[in-house]
Amino acid sequence: MKFILVYTICSFLNGQCLPEITHPKTFNSWSECSQAGISAVKESLALLPDININNNRLGGRYICQEINAT
Repeated sequence: MKFILVYTICSFLNGQCLPEITHPKTFNSWSECSQAGISAVKESLALLPDININNNRLGGRYICQEINAT
């Protein structure tokens, strides 16, 4: 099994999210993908000003989707 990571930054005030980003790498396990998801969200939030994160209650969402890879 292989997994792809899809993540985004969302406002937990109004539920709106930025466009989803698909990570360019495929992962060999759920664990690898999930850990990469946490890192990707953390890195994305680090690029935004704290005032925007706080005022809009921004946070990350990610999903690891299983794919058929040969």
